[in-house]
Amino acid sequence: MPRGLARQAPGPASRTRPQVDWVRGQRYIQDGNITTTAGVTSGVFGALRLVQQLTGTAEVQRVGGELAYPGWSLDGPTGIPAQRPTPGDLTNLLAALAPWRRPALGVGLAEGVGELDVAAPFEVYATSFAARTVPIAATPAVTTRHGLRLIAAPADATAPRVDRLIVPGVHSLDQVGPQLAGWAAGRGLDIELPQAGGEFSFDTMLRDLAAHADRATAHVTAKSIEYPTGHLRFAGPAWPWRPATLLALTGAAAIGAGFLPAAAAHRNRP
Repeated sequence: MPRGLARQAPGPASRTRPQVDWVRGQRYIQDGNITTTAGVTSGVFGALRLVQQLTGTAEVQRVGGELAYPGWSLDGPTGIPAQRPTPGDLTNLLAALAPWRRPALGVGLAEGVGELDVAAPFEVYATSFAARTVPIAATPAVTTRHGLRLIAAPADATAPRVDRLIVPGVHSLDQVGPQLAGWAAGRGLDIELPQAGGEFSFDTMLRDLAAHADRATAHVTAKSIEYPTGHLRFAGPAWPWRPATLLALTGAAAIGAGFLPAAAAHRNRP
């Protein structure tokens, strides 16, 4: 029986799975030949540990250098820093409570794309609630660099409407392909190529989130996925005005609707 999952808080799972020894505050846990990790970003630490065990120190140093995860080192700490609630955490709640007019972000999937390049926009934007992500590709399915099959909406007349189109993991428009490029042109969309450029792919997408949503949302999203941001500089609005404004208007409308029956009764009095 595996020792447990690396989690910051055991939560209800510890009650439904009492046979598991839940461990707090670790990015990964190894119990014999079983390794469990806390999540997407912590999975990088667990995977690199396995690379070291399977192939040796030189290879894990090479792979770790290519990934460029901020702060990772071969003998570095594997603990997850304790997180404390702050007023900025309300940004995700505001976005979750105000889904109206939420933009749709098309994520173009190219054949042979790197898995982390694809994971970054979906993880960042799904956690932030700042946009709805839509996978789009030239065909209904694409194969990633290491053989994963990803399902996507085909780039044709049936594809959902999107407000932006990004194609992660490619370096030029030639790699996008004529089908996806033609579909974007037909819908008046510019193809954006968020390139990591020697940094971890989550850096690029968090900066994209800050620029197109706001800096507060980018910071609390990074906090939610346990990703360090001390090395990043975000540009964009300071606060999520769209959901805040929508909630304020909704609250005002609700208050106004509550006063309507009283106003009507007062007007109908003799």
